[in-house]
Amino acid sequence: SSETSVEKRYRMTMEHAKNGEMILLHDMTGNVNTVNALDLIIPDLLYHGFEFVTVSALFERLEFTPQRGRIYSNVFSPLA
Repeated sequence: SSETSVEKRYRMTMEHAKNGEMILLHDMTGNVNTVNALDLIIPDLLYHGFEFVTVSALFERLEFTPQRGRIYSNVFSPLA
């Protein structure tokens, strides 16, 4: 939400970052704090060895075939 500070968005993203995780952040009107948090998030993720890849590449690298009709936020844990 637009009420989430840059620091909180950064902290929440970093706390949940793990192998196979997909990070989705919305750039919506009034959501400037999330956009500004990227200046902290991206370098820190890179520093910790994370790579930015497409969703298709993520599944391929982890040798995982997604199931049709499933929603994923993490390669290893479908939501539905």
